[in-house]
Amino acid sequence: MRGDFKKARALLEQSAAIRRESGDLWRLMNALGDLAWYTWDEGDVTAACGLFAELLTGYQQLRSRWGLAYSYENLVIAATFQGEYGKAHDLCQEALSHSLSAGDKLSVARIFLNLGKAPHIPRCHTD
Repeated sequence: MRGDFKKARALLEQSAAIRRESGDLWRLMNALGDLAWYTWDEGDVTAACGLFAELLTGYQQLRSRWGLAYSYENLVIAATFQGEYGKAHDLCQEALSHSLSAGDKLSVARIFLNLGKAPHIPRCHTD
């Protein structure tokens, strides 16, 4: 399948559909995360952002602190990429809150790294 990107995306979408039908929200979140980043890498930012939003909703239902941190971090990256700096700043606050709550120092570091790439965004802070 090497280099067969259409087939790869179709398989990711099929995996997500099967997991959605099974009702296993945890595994669905894994499939959607993979599909979101694959879609992003293909250049379909709009579709990827829709999947990031769906991840957020799913992790809210699961009450997963790590999943919420991951979801908000993805949305920060997307907003930054799209030049929506005010939105990125607001999402940064949420991402930091959930990352700190989950004890995920690596996620906190990634949030600051991604924000550091966009000098127009006001610095996020933890206070």
